[in-house]
Amino acid sequence: MVVEYEGDLKPIDGVTEMEDYGRYAELGMEMGTDPQEVLRDLMESVKLRRFEMKSMSLNEIFIEVVNA
Repeated sequence: MVVEYEGDLKPIDGVTEMEDYGRYAELGMEMGTDPQEVLRDLMESVKLRRFEMKSMSLNEIFIEVVNA
């Protein structure tokens, strides 16, 4: 999930990876996590400007498989 936001991004249940670049963040969710719940938690803690669901790139899949 990719989000643009205002405020202080805090840890969120079900999110295993968080690359925070200030007002932009990429979130990796735990398998089976409901994106709607993550979105709801985000909306309670920050002001969202944009969000989108993002599939893993082939490079990200490769790195995950190699590191497993």
